[in-house]
Amino acid sequence: MADVWESLLHGCSAFIHSAAVSVVGTTASDTRALVGSLHDGARDANTKAALKKVKDDVETAAATGTALIDAVKPHLSTFATEIGKMGTELDAAFSWEGLARAIASLATAMTALDKAIKALADAAAAKETDPGRREIVRNDIRNITAPWAHPFLLAQQGMTEDFDELCRELFGLDDGTRKLGEKLDWDHDKSTITASLTELPGGDLGAIQLEKSELQAFFDFSGDALLGFRIKTTVTAELTSKGLLDHPLPGDAAKSEGVFVTLDTRDGLTFGEGKDRRMLLPIRVGGGNAELRDLTIARPEQADGNGRIDVTATVAGKRGSVLAIVAEGLGVSLRWSDATGGALEVVPRPPDGMGIKVDAGIVKGGGYLRHREEQNDYGGALELKIGPVSATAVGLFTVDPSSFVIVIGLRFVPAIELSFGFTLNGLGGLLAIDRTLDPDALMAALADGVVSNLLFPDDPVGAAPTILQQLETVFPYREGAFVIGPIAELGWGSQSGLIRAKLGAMISIPGESPITLIGSVSLSVPPKLDEKNKFKLIDLNADIASPITADAFVTRIELRNSSLAKIPVSGSLGIYIGWASDAGVAFSAGGFYPGYQGPPMLGEMKRISIKLDPPIKGVTFNVSGYSAFTTNSVQWGGAAYLKAKIGPVSGEGSIEVNALFQWAPKLHFAYAIRASVSLKAFGHSVASVTFRGSIEGVHPWRLEGYAGVEFLWWEAELPVGPITWGEKNTELPPVVDAQEAVATALGSDSGWRANMPAGADQYVRLRVDPEAPPLIHPMATVDLIQQSVPLETEIDRIGACRTSVRRLYLAEPKIDGLPAAAASELTELFPPGQFLNLSDDDKVARADFEQFPAGVRIAASYGPRAGGEVNVAYQWETIFPHQGGLRRDLAMQLTPAAAHILNSGAPALAVKKRGNPYLPPRAEPVTVLDPGLKTVRDLDTLATVGAAELITTTAAAREAEAMIASGARVQIVGMGIAS
Repeated sequence: MADVWESLLHGCSAFIHSAAVSVVGTTASDTRALVGSLHDGARDANTKAALKKVKDDVETAAATGTALIDAVKPHLSTFATEIGKMGTELDAAFSWEGLARAIASLATAMTALDKAIKALADAAAAKETDPGRREIVRNDIRNITAPWAHPFLLAQQGMTEDFDELCRELFGLDDGTRKLGEKLDWDHDKSTITASLTELPGGDLGAIQLEKSELQAFFDFSGDALLGFRIKTTVTAELTSKGLLDHPLPGDAAKSEGVFVTLDTRDGLTFGEGKDRRMLLPIRVGGGNAELRDLTIARPEQADGNGRIDVTATVAGKRGSVLAIVAEGLGVSLRWSDATGGALEVVPRPPDGMGIKVDAGIVKGGGYLRHREEQNDYGGALELKIGPVSATAVGLFTVDPSSFVIVIGLRFVPAIELSFGFTLNGLGGLLAIDRTLDPDALMAALADGVVSNLLFPDDPVGAAPTILQQLETVFPYREGAFVIGPIAELGWGSQSGLIRAKLGAMISIPGESPITLIGSVSLSVPPKLDEKNKFKLIDLNADIASPITADAFVTRIELRNSSLAKIPVSGSLGIYIGWASDAGVAFSAGGFYPGYQGPPMLGEMKRISIKLDPPIKGVTFNVSGYSAFTTNSVQWGGAAYLKAKIGPVSGEGSIEVNALFQWAPKLHFAYAIRASVSLKAFGHSVASVTFRGSIEGVHPWRLEGYAGVEFLWWEAELPVGPITWGEKNTELPPVVDAQEAVATALGSDSGWRANMPAGADQYVRLRVDPEAPPLIHPMATVDLIQQSVPLETEIDRIGACRTSVRRLYLAEPKIDGLPAAAASELTELFPPGQFLNLSDDDKVARADFEQFPAGVRIAASYGPRAGGEVNVAYQWETIFPHQGGLRRDLAMQLTPAAAHILNSGAPALAVKKRGNPYLPPRAEPVTVLDPGLKTVRDLDTLATVGAAELITTTAAAREAEAMIASGARVQIVGMGIAS
């Protein structure tokens, strides 16, 4: 086989070389010969005239002609030199490396010839007095093939015999080399030369016929030089018989369209297109209990120096009606490499997939197993029914790195009756090791039925390829992670199956969503148990996913394969409740106003859509809509679409409306409408009317729109606006004293709160007294916090009012005149639209609530504050317990109090004051910076990367935002605590 490839490519290369040598000796021998050949090959009169002027300049050795000769001569010299190098390589003993060097020399030669022709084309174009004609002349000259294509039509005997014989055998085509030469085309921009023959006569290879064949020869010298042939054909194989496990094939032969075979100097012989590079031959042979079909030949991409061809087929077998097995991709691999001297090695190839079907009375079911060589993983599905229990399992296992995910379910037939009409239909579970759950991927695949496929799929074996792909996407690899969760199927309506609910709770550790609830609910009236009644008044199927993260709670519902009275219904519903950085509340049925950025965790939501096709052939009518509520807006909209076709005439009409009403940061609404009607005949537009417009308000009102009319070849447009009217709100809003607002908030009891350290109540407990002022535990920290105005932020306003101070911050906290031992920043949720002037895009894109600095947490000072002097007269009496005369009741009272008395005495206090010489010295207290100052630091090195060591919070936020946008990993740090 390798000798055939070598002979064919070597012969074609030798033929091209002989043609190129002919070009070197004739049309490319010098500038005069080349321009003469171009002149003779020109067909356009203007182009020929321009070349005639250039030819005269060269022949008369005029100044311009001499300069042109000097410019072209180096290119022609390079062309001749490289063609000589190509011949040297081809004359040597054949090797793939030598052939590659020969083709590389040919590429350099053709590039040089292209530059020479371009120089002559530019010179001829410059002769044109009409500027508009210059580019036309330039392109015409570059497309003249006479200087280089003519030698290809003079094929030398023996040079192309192998190729001509191939054309006769495969396509019944005589003189293939000459006919290809007549179709030569040089694409100068892409640096490729191609020759294509289409609609070739059919070829007969015995049991295999080729039809609708195309043959293309190509030479690509844009990068690494590549010479080769490509065949595209339709294969008809008469090696067919009745299918063993499928229905009999119609007719006596099978076809496989779009079969590709490529032979080139880089990869040799390859099959198909793309990475797999495979060719399918639709044969089917066998009898009795065995069958072989779909023979496939593939040559996968390999590392340099290695080669491989896979010959595989689908093999089927059965044992009566009890057992049937199908194996896909079973065969052998033919491999060779430079390391083994090119020796051919035959290696058995395991199947890519296997299917099994069992019907043995009490045991019925089947299974599917898939193996992917590149990913080195195994996936499979199993379904078995053993008596009243049906078992299903779907799993994916990856070898390196090792990980797996498996879903197992047991269904009970009939379902287990519980009470009040409820039934337990099934139980199961999911387990994933070294894999995590991706909530974004789960949301994205919700419309594709990922939840229904994971929870008790109706046909796990038939849907195995889809389910395995979804498992791989939703549960990606993550080292050290695991996911576990129970699943169950419940029903209501006794055994009728009126309502079925498949539920699951996934626990992912560690994971972006530690807990994810999933479910699939179906409602069917009449129940699905009534298989004879095909009409379903209500048939609703909804998949549900609810990731619960540390920042938000999200629920997404997707209607799939649903209908009401046979009217298809689809769409998305979503609920979002956020309490962290993206705090806010949103509810949507069908999505949001166009351009409005809903919560990202809800994903891309689909409009609620109803397909109202009337019982008239060729007429379709669809309506869709949405409504949404967020913290600061109400949104709704809808669309209707009608299409009708009667014979060659068709018409379309549509109307769409959208509305947005916002009350924060200011009262605003927007209403948009779009409508169109069009009429077509025989696929061409006859008439159309289009209108679109929008109105916004209320201070001021703004109207903008467009209207357009088309009729046959006549059209008219009427732009409307923008038109504004009404009074602008020029009255300056009142000024609010921001400093006073913050002081008032911090001065209230609600602005102070104490945080008890763990176990502190074991030492001192504070008595609850509603009438007493707030009491603070001696060991507690104190929070001063308010929600009136964001601190350390440059604000533009407070609601609709102006502000007296744009930036507020708290000074260094002190307790009884002494600096606090420690202080840290506290944040609260504020609506940014109430304090910042935002653009329209920011209004809809930013979160409804964001974290802003709002207060400070302080700890007690280190040093005590002494009061005034107090004079106290004291006395004591020394008692020795071992001496007689001590009253027993006094001794009993002294014993429990002895430790306290001794520790409180003057000697004990003196010892405490001196300290323990065996303990290390106490560290100096930590110095706390101004709470209003921040620094921008690198996340990896913690080094300061900002413009200055200490800057304001607003300046730090701007610097950090700019650095993050450029790809830096930074954070804002204040008082040692990351903001």
